[in-house]
Amino acid sequence: GGMGGGDGGGGGHASAEDDDSSEDVDLSQSLHFSSEQLKADKAAKALLKAEERLVGCHADMVAKSKATLPAEEQLLATATQGEDMDEYLLKVRALLAEKQEQCDKLAAALKEYEKHCSDEDVARRDVRGVNMPWA
Repeated sequence: GGMGGGDGGGGGHASAEDDDSSEDVDLSQSLHFSSEQLKADKAAKALLKAEERLVGCHADMVAKSKATLPAEEQLLATATQGEDMDEYLLKVRALLAEKQEQCDKLAAALKEYEKHCSDEDVARRDVRGVNMPWA
């Protein structure tokens, strides 16, 4: 027979939560972590993930900028040569929409990172000393 699997709700996210809670139990029992230490540990991990997302998002944006630069330069060249302005405007609008989406993603990742910085700082300040069994 199996161990059973939680309440079954919440989709894929539930399994991640289950993993975290079993890790919490392990930490609290093996290291005698207080609930404040567990919160600080979780906050530090969340901060690290947010940092990875932020840097990854920025790297994607830089890579896309590099990839589209030659096409943008060509687009500018056609506009300065008096080519079809309707076509130019269409392409500039599409380019602007794509860049705006990239900027929005980066701004959201930055905001999330800053929130996790604040959460981690608060959680760390709440940690008090714990009596160790060998102390």
